[in-house]
Amino acid sequence: MKNPVSRVENPVSRVENPVVFVRQDHSKLCRFLWRLTPSIRERWFTFGTTIYYPIYANPDNQKVIDHELVHVAQFSRYGKFLFLLFYFILPLPIFFSGRWFLERAAFMIDIKNGMSVENAVRILADQYATPWPRRLMTKWFLRRA
Repeated sequence: MKNPVSRVENPVSRVENPVVFVRQDHSKLCRFLWRLTPSIRERWFTFGTTIYYPIYANPDNQKVIDHELVHVAQFSRYGKFLFLLFYFILPLPIFFSGRWFLERAAFMIDIKNGMSVENAVRILADQYATPWPRRLMTKWFLRRA
């Protein structure tokens, strides 16, 4: 079995520190979050330069890592306060959605890695509390894809 915590060189130029991968069951933070949001057990997420992955996940999944590295770069760029403000305090459903602001860049990477625009919009609508109306998300991605 691989070591659940490993360091890799970070390909995102804005990030100065190496990225750390941590399997969720090896993290006190994750075990605490499981109590608040049980569904997080099934999701990858990023905080700072640490990428947390689900117990069952392959930590070498490059497509998911590419998505999460966008969030590592955003965290580095905006800092803890703004990143958390965008993601949790401003998840408004239209125009001012901080979550949409952060996730759209990561989902553009997913689209470039082969995900369809329709699937990206479906995931954002179903799993991210519809950060923007579906029609507007689709238009935004199609203009940039």
